[in-house]
Amino acid sequence: MLVGRYWCGGSGVRMLIWWVFFLCFFFCFFFCFFFCFFSVSSLFLLCFFFCFFSVSSLFFLFFLVGHTCSQLSSEFHTTTLNVFTHTVRPDPKVVASGGRPYKAIVVLFLAGAADSFNMLVPVTGCDPAHDLYQEYKTIRGNAALDTSELINIVDTSNTQPCTTFGVHKNLPIVSDSYDLGEAAWIANMGTLIQPTTKQQFKDKSVPLPPSLFAHNVMQKSIATMHPQLSSSSGILGRITDVLSSRTSQPYKSKLYSIAGPQKIVTGGPNADIISGSVGVQRYVDYDVLKDSIVNMTHRMSENYLSDTYSGTLKHILEATESLGTKLNQQTVTATFSEEDLSSQFKQVAKVIKMHRHASTPSAERVERAAFVTKLGGFDTHRDLAETLEARMATINAALTSFVEEMKTHQQAWDEVTVVTISDFGRTLTSNGLGTDHAWGGNYFVLG
Repeated sequence: MLVGRYWCGGSGVRMLIWWVFFLCFFFCFFFCFFFCFFSVSSLFLLCFFFCFFSVSSLFFLFFLVGHTCSQLSSEFHTTTLNVFTHTVRPDPKVVASGGRPYKAIVVLFLAGAADSFNMLVPVTGCDPAHDLYQEYKTIRGNAALDTSELINIVDTSNTQPCTTFGVHKNLPIVSDSYDLGEAAWIANMGTLIQPTTKQQFKDKSVPLPPSLFAHNVMQKSIATMHPQLSSSSGILGRITDVLSSRTSQPYKSKLYSIAGPQKIVTGGPNADIISGSVGVQRYVDYDVLKDSIVNMTHRMSENYLSDTYSGTLKHILEATESLGTKLNQQTVTATFSEEDLSSQFKQVAKVIKMHRHASTPSAERVERAAFVTKLGGFDTHRDLAETLEARMATINAALTSFVEEMKTHQQAWDEVTVVTISDFGRTLTSNGLGTDHAWGGNYFVLG
């Protein structure tokens, strides 16, 4: 591969080049001046060293200028020569909006296995012969929460084991939303291959998810909701793929991760990855290198690997520029804290506003969107009380701002659902300092 095949250079590269050239010139001049001062015959040396270092600098400049684009080329990333065909690369197929109402789902992943039995607790109105709160206190021991540490919510449907449950005191946004009919709890949820009883689990008489209680495998299982198939793609990716690829009236759908690459968004249209702190991270030298990148990716290649890479590069850079420009134009009215989770939900709010903005042409309006956010640090083997209290406060702050933005400022709350998930639940019993790995857990849904 010729380094100069794609002549280009970003602002940072050019600055480095000129500094190197200046230092070489200065060194040459100083060296030759020294010899000329002490020897009249040093004129030859002056010319020689000046030419030598100047030519060397030019070659070095040539190398660095070509280096940036060579790293973008398919030859740098594959083992084959990229031979172009005469066929112009087609633009990706775009699903036109059908004008249907906007709907979005936001997944909040509690990484590390949240102790959700202290997020929702049975309190009163239970079977008189079976005091569930006392049972909870007895089994949990020093891990149990006192009723003063809970916010009561009341079930009026008479379909639950108790009429009053307690929500962790640092989650008032959840209890308030429940009182407004805008929240629900899913009890004892975990990954399954088929319905399984306690006895069947002990007897191992039914198929079970692989590596139960292991963080890495169970995170993958909850992200795919298909634990028996290790190669399965993410549940959000599969849902979005089905919606956007329907033969009849497909939905214009988009996938986003505000938590870096995540398994849950694989298997569908390419997910846009947005940083919670800085938004869309664009290629800083794109404006300078744009013409050269077009030159590298405009036509299709004879080799499949080269063609796939070039097409992916073109799509990623163009999509990043487009999304970055649009997202930078969006602002939110609610106040979000500087914490990472709040920053993630702020980016979600900006994307939703962008999707629903009146200036968006009707054919380009997204109809279905899925997001994944993430908060870690829930592996509470040793510090359950302190960790859970801090994490619940972080979640509450992020969701309070997000709900305010959706409900009050964007009037989009009826179109959005927030779902919490985690690796797995934790043991009801305490190990003395915290709780250990278990299976099912309690999770809330808002919207």
